[in-house]
Amino acid sequence: MDLNTVENIVKSAVSDSGLILLELSVKGEGKNSILEVYADSEKGADIDILSEVNRRINRDLDLKGLSEYFNKIIVSSPGTDRPLKFIWQLNRHCGKIITFYEENIKIEGKLLNVDNIKGSISVEIKIGKKDFINKDFLFDKIADVKIKLPF
Repeated sequence: MDLNTVENIVKSAVSDSGLILLELSVKGEGKNSILEVYADSEKGADIDILSEVNRRINRDLDLKGLSEYFNKIIVSSPGTDRPLKFIWQLNRHCGKIITFYEENIKIEGKLLNVDNIKGSISVEIKIGKKDFINKDFLFDKIADVKIKLPF
C-alpha cells in the first residue's frame, strides 16, 4: 500500500471541502486496517460535509486500487475526548469550561476570550468558594486542551 498516495487523497478531499486536516492514522494491519481522518474548521464540521469527504476518499481510493486495504474508513470531527491542537479550534467555545495543563499543573476555567493574533486565551479561574481571577495563557505554552462537558 502506498501511504503517500493515501495521504494525498485524504488531504485533497479534506481541503476541497473547506476543512482542515487535524489527524490521519491507519490502525490495524492488512485488510483489517482502519483509516481514521479527523478534520475541522473554524465554523465546525457538520455531518453532511464529513459524509461527503468520506465518500470522496472512498471513491478516490477505489480509483487508485487502494480501497481493498481498508476494512473501514472513519471521517470525523474531533470529539470532546480529543485535545484541541490549534488555537482557532477554541474560537467557538468561548463561555465554556475548558481544562488544560500549564507546566504539568491542571487548570480548569471558563474560556473568556481567544486572541488568534497574540496566540493567547483568557480564562476565568475559580479560587476559593466565591472568588475568580482572569488569567491569560499563551496557547503554545499549554497542553492537552479539552472542552469539559457540562454534566
